[in-house]
Amino acid sequence: MLPTIDSQLPNELRVITTKRNMFEGEKVSIPVVVLPIEPDESTASHDNRNSPFAFRSRMKYADADARVSRLFPAAIERHAPGLLKLKSFDEILMGHTHFPLFSPYLTESQRAKLRLHYKEASQPAVAHMTGMARFQNVAGGYHRICKACVVEDEKRGRVPIWRRASLLPGLLHCPRHKVRYHEWCGRCVNGFKHSFAVRALGQSCSCGEPLQLPVPMMSASGEGAAIRVSEFVQCALDGHLRHFSRDELQITYRRRARELGLTNAIGIANSYVMAKVLRDTGVAEFANALGFKAGPRDLFGRCVRGKSFNTNPILNALVQSALFPGPNAFLEAASKRTEPSSVENDKVRRRLAIVKDVVLKACRENPGTTRTEIHGIVHYRDMKLLIEHENEWLEKCVPRCGKNEGRHSILNVPCPHIDGKTATHVEHMYEQLISAPELPRITQRRLLIGCPGAGVYSKRKYRMPNAAGLIERYSETKDMHSLRRIRKWLPHIPFPERLSHQARLALIRKWRGES
Repeated sequence: MLPTIDSQLPNELRVITTKRNMFEGEKVSIPVVVLPIEPDESTASHDNRNSPFAFRSRMKYADADARVSRLFPAAIERHAPGLLKLKSFDEILMGHTHFPLFSPYLTESQRAKLRLHYKEASQPAVAHMTGMARFQNVAGGYHRICKACVVEDEKRGRVPIWRRASLLPGLLHCPRHKVRYHEWCGRCVNGFKHSFAVRALGQSCSCGEPLQLPVPMMSASGEGAAIRVSEFVQCALDGHLRHFSRDELQITYRRRARELGLTNAIGIANSYVMAKVLRDTGVAEFANALGFKAGPRDLFGRCVRGKSFNTNPILNALVQSALFPGPNAFLEAASKRTEPSSVENDKVRRRLAIVKDVVLKACRENPGTTRTEIHGIVHYRDMKLLIEHENEWLEKCVPRCGKNEGRHSILNVPCPHIDGKTATHVEHMYEQLISAPELPRITQRRLLIGCPGAGVYSKRKYRMPNAAGLIERYSETKDMHSLRRIRKWLPHIPFPERLSHQARLALIRKWRGES
């Protein structure tokens, strides 16, 4: 007789035609099983052995063939319509998938897209969207075993289960018991057997091969950093970060970085202090063990310095473990709401006032000043400070003319001030080159020698029509150069323009006495 919905206990899901190993050495096929699903479980039997990201053997997130379609246990996916009547989709999504781990680090549109994938799409590229596909050398992506979890399941008389944290790359410790995970031997891909619990406690796999650690044991500080990373990941899996946006998390990182002296008030990083914090907290050792060979600037740059935001939740957990002693301190700091445009330092306020005066002066002298011209006038650090604290004022004062307008954009807007100076310099250099006794070839490079901005002339020439016209008129080809030389040095040769370029060079070499 099928159990009715009313007869089911809380946190139980109805799974049809599920096979389980009920006892050691005895396989019992039961047409209907009331399968208890507790929070943080990803699968509950060897029949549902596919993890939420379905790693086959030793496939990683970075492997092209690795499937990322198993977002729920297989039984939940097969009977989703019936299960959604028993339990809301949001509750299943937050309690049994990796969605709460990724969602805080995504934008609203990405979060909505990811949620839609979890609900409807069969094979969404979740790993690529969330930055997990960039884990090339990180230890992980395999099924892992926590012996303490196995003992708990054995005492409760249930089949050992996979939990979400044990399936993620970069995690070495069980966040519930603070003990090291063990890996499979690499040959067994059929999931837990009921008889496996005893062997797991005996340091061997179900096939008899010894279990191994994902990463060799580290020092006390390195192991402590690995435990904190597991705790931060479990905190995200429990949904404690789902109410925060990526902007709020980034503001929390930057505020904490200023408190620790990693950056100053305007966001300039102190590499020495940053390296010391990484070394003292053990994050540097742990990151090297995972395969992160980047320095402190590369490791913390995206999250701390505010240049961009990395959506990889494991990398964010590394940053959190270095900045905060634990998840509670991080949640307390993230809960402090501050206005993004507020400036706490008087020195920064004074600097902002000076920079704003420079921008207003440039706009008064040259109406229609573009953002690119402002970038050429204001130092890039002052511009970064202005965009961070007074971006709305800057948009009203100097709006962007194009989608990609920036410091090195190619625009067709004339710049008379720079154009006039460059044209004067080109005429002066042309007079020197044309009167030089060795008669050098007049080229764009020689005409721009000593001119400010010569290195970016090719990007600015569309804004300097006068200077570009002079350079185009004065520049010589090889044929024009040899003709000018032979007319100057060998005026007795008739009709030199009828000679080829190679013939003129031969006459010049003969006149010079060269072989």
